[in-house]
Amino acid sequence: MEYETSNNTHHHHHYPGNPTPNFLFVHRVTVLCGHESEVFICVWNPTYDLLASGSDDSTAHVTSSDWNPSRTQLATRSHDRIWSSEGNLIRNFILSTGGDRTTIIWDANSGHCKQQFSFHTAPALDVDWQSDTTFASCSDDMTLNRKKWDPQRDVCQNILVQHSEPVYSVAFSPDDRLLATDSFDKAINLWDIARGQIVHGYRDTRVGASASDGT
Repeated sequence: MEYETSNNTHHHHHYPGNPTPNFLFVHRVTVLCGHESEVFICVWNPTYDLLASGSDDSTAHVTSSDWNPSRTQLATRSHDRIWSSEGNLIRNFILSTGGDRTTIIWDANSGHCKQQFSFHTAPALDVDWQSDTTFASCSDDMTLNRKKWDPQRDVCQNILVQHSEPVYSVAFSPDDRLLATDSFDKAINLWDIARGQIVHGYRDTRVGASASDGT
């Protein structure tokens, strides 16, 4: 993966009540080049030393944060465009979801596929780790799947169906007890993981899911 650096001043729009200055002085900007098509997602692993990116070119790239151009960058291949990726803390694995309906666990150190899951009947749109062995994925097929990773089995712990349109975002709460999902049906649902039931639901024209750290 090639990279470029530049020294620029970034113009930032100022809004009333926003203390951010109109100009952000960026002393060093690093541009990573390597994908052959649009990049849909970039995500850091929790220790911020690896960056994963997913692209319409059907690859996920894992890049070291030292941006050393002489160092070999890892590149992994899916079977269709990659919509989402997520890193975990304990084992340095990367999750990716793609248009081929699968969720894949990659070894971020070697770039090798550890296991590929075929839970969904339509493109998988987002994924999130709950722990170093458990994750959830959502899809165009309107379902939410929660899986405890077992290399010997390809079976979901929970298959949750409540939305009436594609589910495009999932996020676990910091205490891992709740899971937020949002969908094109304009609903945001909060699931109790232990019971597999919705404890809160919101419906509006706004769509988006994010977990608070409690502050």
